[in-house]
Amino acid sequence: MTLLAQGFPAMPRSNWTAYFDRLHKLGDNARAGVPPGYLLATDNGSTGVIVTPASVRRHRDGSKALIVNLSSWYVQQSDRWRAGRMLLAVLQRHDAIYTDLTPTKDVQRVLVSLGFVPLNSGVTITVLPAFAVLPASGMRVRILNEREPSLPASEFEMLTAHRAVGCIAAILDTGDSAMPLLFRKRMLKGVPAIKLIYCPDVAKFQSALPAVARFLLRRGAALMMADDIGQALSSGQLQRHRSLKFVRPGAGLAFEPNSIDHTSSELALLDL
Repeated sequence: MTLLAQGFPAMPRSNWTAYFDRLHKLGDNARAGVPPGYLLATDNGSTGVIVTPASVRRHRDGSKALIVNLSSWYVQQSDRWRAGRMLLAVLQRHDAIYTDLTPTKDVQRVLVSLGFVPLNSGVTITVLPAFAVLPASGMRVRILNEREPSLPASEFEMLTAHRAVGCIAAILDTGDSAMPLLFRKRMLKGVPAIKLIYCPDVAKFQSALPAVARFLLRRGAALMMADDIGQALSSGQLQRHRSLKFVRPGAGLAFEPNSIDHTSSELALLDL
């Protein structure tokens, strides 16, 4: 905790306590068999730290993938030259997909040299009132029920677990299907906003923006942030080249296209 406080002085210590408490409560690291973090130890003691939230994702086609997120890492200046060595030690599992969802520009260059590629091209900001007045075409977004027989058990468990650590778990009803969604509240330059954390079909989500906007406005959000993964945008949406995220696939595994998945990460567990 001391090293994280040194590396991220703008982050209150209480936020780190909440992060680890939520990570423990979520329990995904234990199920994935991955420690929640690593320390870089030298003769002078611990000089580096990296938090590694992890989970086993179960895709709708039945396949599984181990995801390890490189979150919140820091090495003291005197041992900064060891940072690459620390990363390589963490990246040794060939059966895992590694992600970094909040890298600085300097870290982005390091990630590219280690075989990481961008997951997104930036962020899309949606002005929710602009869509709330449009027809919803029979679609609606609602809070997750205590039972959702239309969802696979693993997906329902993921939603309820993230709801318990502060996310908003919802269902997009399209008339012939139910699509799970996760959001987390944010502030964007003093404006109440919300971040899209999980969406298995971004194209379908984009077509349901009027229903989404009404749902989120009722929860006090004026803006919504989501990864820009190449979806066609509408009037009332802005693109910004920032908040780049990176992934290094492993063992032939890859993130599913047309989806957003930040579950079990700092974006789902911290009020950034």
